[in-house]
Amino acid sequence: MKLEMSLKIKEEMKKQFDAGLLAIARYPEWVANIVPVSKKDGKVRMCMDYRDLNRASPKDNFPLPHIDILVDNTASFALFSFMDGLRLNPAKCTFGVKFGKLLGFTVSQRGIEVDLDKVKAILEMP
Repeated sequence: MKLEMSLKIKEEMKKQFDAGLLAIARYPEWVANIVPVSKKDGKVRMCMDYRDLNRASPKDNFPLPHIDILVDNTASFALFSFMDGLRLNPAKCTFGVKFGKLLGFTVSQRGIEVDLDKVKAILEMP
C-alpha cells in the first residue's frame, strides 16, 4: 500500500480507537477485512467487507426498496430536504430546496433528470 494511504489509515484508526468505536478482539468468531476508500475531499473512509458474513446470514424477508422506486417516489414535490443518514453532516445537508441530487439523479418538481456532473465526467473521460 502507498505510504500516503497507510498514514491516512493509521490516522483514521487512531481516531476510531480514541472514540471507542474500535476494540481489539482476541478470539473473534467472524473476521471482516478493513477496506480503505478514498473520499473526494482527500480523507479516507474505513469500510468493512462483510460479504462472508452476509453469505452466512439468513436472508431478510423485508428487503429495502429498489433505488428506482425511492427516486420515483421523491420526484414531483415542490421542496426537498437532503440529509446524511448516518451523522447529519452539515456539509451534506440542505433543507427546503427546489432540486437536489439523490442517488446519482437530480430530482425536482419537474421529475427525475440525469445528473449533469456525471454526464460531464463521462464526456471528459480520457
